[in-house]
Amino acid sequence: MRVKGFLTVVALACVSFMTVSVFADVSDYLFKKTLFPHKGFFISLGLGEGFTRINQLDGMNVIKPGSYPFVINNDVQAALGQTGALNSGVVRDSRNGTGLTWTAGGGYQFSPNFAVLGDFYRFHSAAMNLLSFLDIPGGQAFVPPGVAQLSSARISKLAFDIDLRGMFQIKRTGMHLYGKAGLGYLQQKINNDFFVEVPTGSANYGALTFKQNITTLNIGAGLVYYIANNFSFDVNWNHFFGHSSQYAYYKVPDVDYFGFNLIYTFRLTDLQN
Repeated sequence: MRVKGFLTVVALACVSFMTVSVFADVSDYLFKKTLFPHKGFFISLGLGEGFTRINQLDGMNVIKPGSYPFVINNDVQAALGQTGALNSGVVRDSRNGTGLTWTAGGGYQFSPNFAVLGDFYRFHSAAMNLLSFLDIPGGQAFVPPGVAQLSSARISKLAFDIDLRGMFQIKRTGMHLYGKAGLGYLQQKINNDFFVEVPTGSANYGALTFKQNITTLNIGAGLVYYIANNFSFDVNWNHFFGHSSQYAYYKVPDVDYFGFNLIYTFRLTDLQN
């Protein structure tokens, strides 16, 4: 079975190689020139799927033991004349860890094989439900001490990277494979809303915000196809390494982006015959 599997992989690799080669030869015959970026500035705009891996927080304690004051709704504060605090909590479940993500960026092509670029990413918001232990002086009637209360949190993420990109053309197909690596910046913001049970149902009691900013490593790969004198199409994958912690509000999970970018290059020189 192992030999059969190995031969299958080899056969598929050979077929793939021959397919690319045939396409390259046909393209070389049909098109007298292949666009080749030599030098110039470029900008890009893209859309894709972001994977924020929020489910990695499920079951974790949310914060270090302590007392974290939160903003109380005006009506409640007027009634009690007190502030509240989050003492501890546990993430019950999460959702929407993947979703639509948009990106914008630009860079400079120094040579046909080397460029420096930067991109901004705005990821789809995620959410999670928590069981929180609250300390609300004057509110013991509807928030008993030591009894977990339901709360929810909205998680937003954005990222920025600065990368070095190396690329090469697949014969004369107009397609260019590339890899990139550099520094990334990740911001994770968690808005935690607290709810309490009152005679009329569930009421929003207050909110607390946690924000984590980390500098990290970023890697990626993709394929660029030049479709016109100034336009090209980019299919790419990007990965940001996160930050680990035993507490959910301090942990920043790894992030991935798979998407498509439209690139406009302000100057293309040395079209290759």
